Amino acid sequence: MEYRKLIQLDNKYPNLRNYKPSVIKNEIILDGVYPELNRIQFKYPDIKNISPISETSFRFILGVKKNKDDKEPKYFTSVPFYNDFLATIDESNPYLLQSALDIRLFVNIDISELLKIVEDNKKPEEIDLVFMNKNLFVNDKGEIDYESLIKYIDSCLLPPNPNDFENGGVTKAELLGTWTVLEVDPTTGKAKAKSEVEAARSLENYETELKNLEKELKEVNGLIKQAETELNSKNFGNTNLWRTLGLVVFFPLSLLSLIGSKKRKEEAKAKLKEKIDELKVKKADIEKQIVDLKNKKPASTPATGSSSLNTQTPQTTNPIGSTPTEAQSNYPNGPRRFGFSTQIGNIGNPRGMN
Repeated sequence: MEYRKLIQLDNKYPNLRNYKPSVIKNEIILDGVYPELNRIQFKYPDIKNISPISETSFRFILGVKKNKDDKEPKYFTSVPFYNDFLATIDESNPYLLQSALDIRLFVNIDISELLKIVEDNKKPEEIDLVFMNKNLFVNDKGEIDYESLIKYIDSCLLPPNPNDFENGGVTKAELLGTWTVLEVDPTTGKAKAKSEVEAARSLENYETELKNLEKELKEVNGLIKQAETELNSKNFGNTNLWRTLGLVVFFPLSLLSLIGSKKRKEEAKAKLKEKIDELKVKKADIEKQIVDLKNKKPASTPATGSSSLNTQTPQTTNPIGSTPTEAQSNYPNGPRRFGFSTQIGNIGNPRGMN
């Protein structure tokens, strides 16, 4: 629903200065050429009952009821749309207020079935050792986070996020809720958080890998030291070391024990230097692996879950502050374990309002 300033109106009769606030609250007056005979009084509901939600962009009024008997539904809109209301009041422009605050254009939802689904899922989830911390907008105490609910509905009205294409355009479950999964420790028979068990396994794998790398590094350092000692030894030709380094194929034992010529000895030393250089490269690589591994040391993280809502537009004729007709909610797929169906229907006709 677009906000047009008075200066943008096609019909500016009789004069834009003739729009002015009334002495009566929530009323704007438009005087004709002869105000004593020709005057229009525009009344509009008080917007103090509407809560603006940041990080949203929908341009309509959304009403939320806890159940069909809720006498005090909560009303919400986006911050940009709410700011437009303030701007229209400031310039005594009645038209956006008259249309946007028309109850027939409100979108109302009844979340009682959603709350019931959360409650009904608790026992079967606990049997499976799954404990919901937050399911979209309801925490484990049954408390409602209206801001999360409104932000989720707003996200469903936006074009699909390219990052969600791999999920069929559906927001990932991890972004919609959190839960804790337990599993039985076979050694103790006691239940532990699955995340803790997985973290313990990851830590165990980490420690094993680190231990193996450090052992390999120690062996390589030992070989480098032996090779450098052999290279500078007066008794050059340690056959055990050459066998360890895999150099016997180049200099058979019979030759190594009979190295007499200067040329032959230089060839053997050059080959040993090459091997030392290879070992040093391997040492640097292992040291880098150790540093990288330590930087990725695993930490315990909680498991997460998801939920969603499918709503349809109700027909209602009540003003703000009164009880609107019960909103229609539809859950074609029924609840899913650890969450609701991750699809949502059209919320009113917001696209037609843009």
